[in-house]
Amino acid sequence: MLIVQRITTEWTKASRGGDSAAERNATPNALRLPPLASAVPDYILHDIRFLEWENYECHSEVRGSEARTLVRIEPLFIRATKELVTTRFVWSWHHCGAPERNSHELFQLSVGQWGRFTCNGRFGAESSSGREWGYHKTVFNVALTEQFDETLFIQTTPNADDSRLAVLK
Repeated sequence: MLIVQRITTEWTKASRGGDSAAERNATPNALRLPPLASAVPDYILHDIRFLEWENYECHSEVRGSEARTLVRIEPLFIRATKELVTTRFVWSWHHCGAPERNSHELFQLSVGQWGRFTCNGRFGAESSSGREWGYHKTVFNVALTEQFDETLFIQTTPNADDSRLAVLK
């Protein structure tokens, strides 16, 4: 089973300092997986958002499907078999924002392992239709496992960890 947990925090220039920055920085890198109501699917995406304009309230959605060999949750590309998961970061202005970074292979996982990838970016007014500057931090927790465990990402440490955090001005 392939499990991907994506945690995205988005903010504007207004939250770059002070109490707002502390609240933004308090968003977690991992959360408990929600219980599944029915049969466990082969692929699960747990998508979580914390948005400044919604006071960093947690919004969560879970989607499941049959096994997939290629999963695109840009900027993360995942190739999966029953025995191995390979991950790759592919930079794009649309999904990552500034500054530009090199695309590269991240990590490989065997059954029973999980990895974390963290990236961030800045979007200027020209990329956001005249709005103020926007920023994001996105954490991807990726697991290849035989059994579903709600506490997987919060009770264990990742076997692989890669970060492409840039200084956002």
